[in-house]
Amino acid sequence: MKKVILFIVFGVICLNAQWMPLNPSFFPGIVIDRETVYADSTVIMVPTGRDFVFKSFDKGKTWIIDFFRDRYSSGKIAGTTGSMKMVFSKILYKGKFTTDDGGSWDNTFFPIFLSSPIVDVESARSEEFLVAGKTNLKRKSAGSITWLNMIISFPPGEEITGLACFKGTDDYFLVTNANNFLHSYKRGIDFAVKKTFSGSVKLVTTVESRYVITFVNDPTQLLLYRSGDKGVTWDSIPVPYRFRDIRMFTVKDGIGTSEDLKVYHTSDSMKTWHQVPGLRFKEMALINGTEAIGFDENHRAWLTSDRGQTWEISSELGIAEIRGMAVMDQNEMFVVTAPGNILRSSDYGYYWQKTADTIPGTVVSTARESDGAFLAKTSSGEYFRFQQSPRAITPVNVPKGTEDHAFYAYDSVYILEKDTSVMLISTDRGENWTESVLPVSRKINFVYARGREIFVGQDSSRYLRSANFGRSWQDKRIYTSLPSNITGIVGHGDTVFIANSNAKVFFTTNGGNYWRQTGSPASKFFFFGDDQIYLFTSDYRLFMTMDLGAIFTEQSSGPENFHGLSLLASRAGAFGLMLNSNSLLIKYAMGVPVEFTTFSAETVRNGVLLNWSTATETNNHGFFIQKNSDGSWRDLAFVPGKGSTVSVNSYSFIDENRPATGEKVLYRLRQVDHSGEMSYSKEIEVTGVPVELSLQQNYPNPFNPVTVIRYALPVAGYAELRVYNSAGELVKVLVNGEIPAGEHSFEFNAADLPSGIYFYRLDFGGKRIARKMLLLK
Repeated sequence: MKKVILFIVFGVICLNAQWMPLNPSFFPGIVIDRETVYADSTVIMVPTGRDFVFKSFDKGKTWIIDFFRDRYSSGKIAGTTGSMKMVFSKILYKGKFTTDDGGSWDNTFFPIFLSSPIVDVESARSEEFLVAGKTNLKRKSAGSITWLNMIISFPPGEEITGLACFKGTDDYFLVTNANNFLHSYKRGIDFAVKKTFSGSVKLVTTVESRYVITFVNDPTQLLLYRSGDKGVTWDSIPVPYRFRDIRMFTVKDGIGTSEDLKVYHTSDSMKTWHQVPGLRFKEMALINGTEAIGFDENHRAWLTSDRGQTWEISSELGIAEIRGMAVMDQNEMFVVTAPGNILRSSDYGYYWQKTADTIPGTVVSTARESDGAFLAKTSSGEYFRFQQSPRAITPVNVPKGTEDHAFYAYDSVYILEKDTSVMLISTDRGENWTESVLPVSRKINFVYARGREIFVGQDSSRYLRSANFGRSWQDKRIYTSLPSNITGIVGHGDTVFIANSNAKVFFTTNGGNYWRQTGSPASKFFFFGDDQIYLFTSDYRLFMTMDLGAIFTEQSSGPENFHGLSLLASRAGAFGLMLNSNSLLIKYAMGVPVEFTTFSAETVRNGVLLNWSTATETNNHGFFIQKNSDGSWRDLAFVPGKGSTVSVNSYSFIDENRPATGEKVLYRLRQVDHSGEMSYSKEIEVTGVPVELSLQQNYPNPFNPVTVIRYALPVAGYAELRVYNSAGELVKVLVNGEIPAGEHSFEFNAADLPSGIYFYRLDFGGKRIARKMLLLK
């Protein structure tokens, strides 16, 4: 049987590199509070109070960032699974919505005017949203672009404090500061007070589209109230905690947080609550019937898979104790903390795992040696060498009395500044040291070694060069209009690159006979091999050059600037880690994230089979399979990518919703990399074909002399359609060959045949179907 497959070859996809935060826990200053997390089985979204949203497609393990280019401040969020999500700022004017889980964001067409800052938001059903201010409620219905004002008559001073609804129904609920519980069964029209509680109502939530739950701070006791008839009658449950939030998986199982942010779970319909030791959550959201995500005060994400009984943190890395970082071969990233722990990431910084290796002592700093090793210095002045492969940590022999002196490492060449006039040099990674007396005593700011050459940047626009491991030196000077100190120097032969604190960058290719000035004054200088240099300027800008200053590229940041840059690690200009104030930022590769080769669609018995392959992948988070059958695109599923690889990889997915016969549907892939950049494939059109082999009765019947025979093939293949007389003799062959899947017809002309009964037979795929027809002349 022959199969018909469509192939598409993809072009090159490019993305722009910038430095951006890795996940919510690595970016202080964001705001995570009530109704600021949306979660379902596909995506988790976290507005930040800033102009970006974090989102995760793997339950909080890795995160992608969506920027709002118009500086929109993201706040509360609501939505429904597989449908529209909407983000609202605290001071409402317009909302932002997405229909493809953040693939794109648009502003709401009409403004949302509230008489006060936002109090609560909800999504009652697909594309239906509710926004509550203190005294009024707005509703956007599915298919509408306008916001309808819901008229609510409150006595003076009464204000809305909470909003809830039964998903998929017309039932809305409000609670107020007057201790009232209100219900509308007309989607916000005609709210009626159903109960006035004896204490203040602190929250309102629903479960199973059947029960309403509130927590009431009664003057005499703390009570949870539950109603199964939309607020007409209530059961009260005494509790020992002042609840801040409650989320119920079922009427029996749920999780809650108290006003002091402690975390609890229940499995007996809220009668008893058990504290989860050590956890404090600012916000939590249910993912599905058993899983939930919670965010602690440090914005770290925690996941439960057993309805709140146990929780696991999504990543082990914190920020406060980072003392060093390195980006090494195979793009492995390492972070070293003060206690000596080494954490490793092999997926571009999104997930960190503590290694079994530990630096003895308290780490105060690290220094790059090469693409495969770094050095760590402890508070006692000891140095340790971490080797990537084979993995090893070994002590470095450092001469006594130099523990607190500046240390430089370039592959096997180690250099120690003994004082301003003497340097200690080792060419065998610290096994043996020799003294080198400098020709003049000046403050040393930076030392660089390459092969047998050593360059020393000093004060007063002076530098030293040795071509023989420090056995002899040349004292050189660059002339500037202002007194300047050399903050960084890199050289090879007559080519020298110098960064200054007060003057521009200097560059020479003839040993200093002529200097070309370029760039900006640099307060910090970072070198990472292969002539890759970063310059941090006095006005908090970061530049990179890969050709000793011939071309500078300014580094762009995500939601913040580089005011607090303290640690930087990079490799080959493609990837980098940065500690900036208290934020961990990452830069991804520029170039081609995914090189596609084929994309095919094939109708099979149980649906539509999609296959695609890639030749290379860089920083690839994965693929969203999208389908368009009604004029709009929607996500069907997410298939994880391979990260970075130069191997050929193949992927497949079956859409079990097979299109009806003749129905045309479109498929495409939305590729997303770890930085949040995305691209779309070309579109493939698939036409629905019959599910089963069929042969219809000819029409007209009886006929004279022409009739039409219709048949349908579920897949493409070899088919035969023949006509026989009543004696079983072959009369005519109508079809004989490869036929595509789908419905077909053949016009049979029997002008040369006598009247009588005839049989027509279809043979396909080992199956045979025959029917009878009558020719009357």
